[in-house]
Amino acid sequence: MSIFLILNDKVLLICVSLLAFGRVIAMMASSIIIVYAVMAAVIVALGIMNTSISSACSTLADASQIGGLFGILEAVESSAGLVGPAIGGLLFKMGPNIPIVR
Repeated sequence: MSIFLILNDKVLLICVSLLAFGRVIAMMASSIIIVYAVMAAVIVALGIMNTSISSACSTLADASQIGGLFGILEAVESSAGLVGPAIGGLLFKMGPNIPIVR
């Protein structure tokens, strides 16, 4: 296993943890300044995570197939960006407090 893959795994773990805990902290914060500070860290972690995933995926395919791989990766990411808010909207319609975890 190369050092790149080991570091990539650790970076992904840190970023996913920051995404999870950052959103919980932002939701429980009593100050808008804290929310902005935490969400800024979450956005940076999301950017690092997306770059790390893309670089890791680039090692999965041959040079002739890399375009198709990234096309599928972008399609999956875009679909997830559509499905999540749609489910949240349906839950909100069922009850305004359902999609909010407290």
